[in-house]
Amino acid sequence: MKIFLLFLIITLSSCSSVYYKKEGWVPEGYFDEKIAEAEYLVSFQTYRKLDWPVIEGYALLRAAELGKLNNYKYFSTVNYKQDEFIESQQNNEVSGLITRETTEGAASVLGTVIPSFTSEHKIRTVSFKAIYENELGSNGYEVDVILADNEGQ
Repeated sequence: MKIFLLFLIITLSSCSSVYYKKEGWVPEGYFDEKIAEAEYLVSFQTYRKLDWPVIEGYALLRAAELGKLNNYKYFSTVNYKQDEFIESQQNNEVSGLITRETTEGAASVLGTVIPSFTSEHKIRTVSFKAIYENELGSNGYEVDVILADNEGQ
């Protein structure tokens, strides 16, 4: 599984347009929170049609960046979660004056310019607690390997 995830992380370097800090109302990007000296909650969220392993790869990349910033060589993950929900938005009908050219000249009528519709987005989130250490555990990741595989992100 680790080999597959490292391979996946390598391929993410060509798809970097979704990797950025989550800000505002758009449900996309990474976010993290320090919860103890060597522990962070790390998440990545997207509304795009990305597979779970890709989303997990982005979360692991963020965890590796945090490890580097805090001078850790390794980290392991616990409390791994995948969440998915559908966000629906109802868009109301827009009415206005519609003008059309006819053989007898221009004709204007009041009518529906844009009909009402509902848009839906599937929002996926991967989150886990990253525990940083300076020795590689059995389920650990090496910070420098993940970062080297994703240079240019």
